[in-house]
Amino acid sequence: SVNRLGYIFAHAAIVIICIGGLLDSQLPIRLQVWLGKVPITQNMLISQVPESGRLPSGNLSFRANMLVPEGSESNSGIVSVDNGVLIQPLPFMLKLKKFIVDYYSTGMPSNFKSLVQVTDPATGKKFDRTIEVNEPLRYKGVTVYQSSFDDGGSKLQLVGYPLVGPKNQPFDVSGTVGKATEITMGGNPKAGRVELDLSGLRAINVENLSENANPQPKPMLAQIAAVTGSAAGAKNANLHNVGPSVQYRVVGRDGQSHEYNNYMLPVMLDGSAVFLAGVRDNPNGNYRYLRIPADANNSVGEFMSLRAALHDPVMRAEAAGRFAAKNASSEAQRPLLQKAAAGALETFARGGFNAIVQKVPEVDREKILGFAVPMVQLSLVELRDIERENAGLAPIDHTGPGADAANKWIQLSVLALANLPDYPAPVFMALKGFDQVQASVFQVARSPGKNAVYLGCILLILGVFSMFYIRDRRIWVWIKPKGQGSEMLAAMTSQRRTLDFQHEFDRFKDAVGRLST
Repeated sequence: SVNRLGYIFAHAAIVIICIGGLLDSQLPIRLQVWLGKVPITQNMLISQVPESGRLPSGNLSFRANMLVPEGSESNSGIVSVDNGVLIQPLPFMLKLKKFIVDYYSTGMPSNFKSLVQVTDPATGKKFDRTIEVNEPLRYKGVTVYQSSFDDGGSKLQLVGYPLVGPKNQPFDVSGTVGKATEITMGGNPKAGRVELDLSGLRAINVENLSENANPQPKPMLAQIAAVTGSAAGAKNANLHNVGPSVQYRVVGRDGQSHEYNNYMLPVMLDGSAVFLAGVRDNPNGNYRYLRIPADANNSVGEFMSLRAALHDPVMRAEAAGRFAAKNASSEAQRPLLQKAAAGALETFARGGFNAIVQKVPEVDREKILGFAVPMVQLSLVELRDIERENAGLAPIDHTGPGADAANKWIQLSVLALANLPDYPAPVFMALKGFDQVQASVFQVARSPGKNAVYLGCILLILGVFSMFYIRDRRIWVWIKPKGQGSEMLAAMTSQRRTLDFQHEFDRFKDAVGRLST
């Protein structure tokens, strides 16, 4: 009966879906690994991968990733297997002509597009396509999805500011994202020669600055989610583009390294323009940010000059003398106050406020800081004036309309200098300019089991509807002689006794009765 066909469809559907799932799983890849393919675990060019690390071009099914920079082309996908990878050749060449990101008015990305050129090596045929999120390219049984995007080797121009020693001598550094370069910091034992590994460039950073929170670089999945989700909702009213940022690692001579994330432009936080210099110890942690106040030229130059002056004993002594001359209550107290200020500046330069209270009992630290913080801040005001005089700059107005801004700048500088001993890098890298080269990350897949899964789903739907909505009814009729005529007995049964079952039997009796009259 049709009802029984429902059971057959449903059970057959489960088997077909499982077969389709196995075809699209990693089972074909695993079988080839068991038969001799060896995943690559070392860094090497695709052209250097041996035959044992390559899958056949006619592979039954696979799911691989490929990164293609703008202007480049590739016909190889990378399949992850355990702790290594295998190379999957594709039946066509894919060239990325241009990668386009569209943005909402808030600065959030609204869409990703890859303008590609497909070349068939078998026929020489070439054609252009646009690959977007949810609009893949399908050719020769292979589907190419827009998965993500990355940097394709942007050219960066940076300025390095030493964070050790009494000299402020900025130097230019040029590099390429994805490559390391060696920089020399002089003979200082803390600095010396270090390796600068440029790991990323983000031309646009959209952050929510409504709360007093430090920006955090968004992972790539968050960027994709912004495109496929409700990215332009009401919650984005406080989102702002804070400009480009650069990510890099500094590897010292001892092999120790930290990750850094520096923003190119100053960010307005708490009403002040500051440069954010982030650092984290591991890739899974959040960045801790050092806030460096921006000067009149929207740069970190004046702060770096103040830092260098703080490490110059001669300039510290002069600043302490000026502080004592302005704040000593008597001439006899002046030498003592100058000595105290010089000592506070020297200790502050070495380790911040933590160094000042390091040997002070816990109960007395607040009292000592209540005296030391104003002394250091006022001494830094004098130190800033001295440094500007030596540089031939105009003096700071400490009493006129610009007094509040000057005082705020010094306060931010004190906080930044106090935290600077915990900043592990011997150099601060400021992004000066860049030539962006974008790369598109595609997911390429061949999934022959997909059609089997679709067929199984159709059979499953037919089976379920057949079992639940098609009723199987049976009628038995027994006719026996009785007198001059015959007697008929009838019975009806069904697997599901619905409310209509009795009415159907009554209609059957009426129909039989009409036939017998």
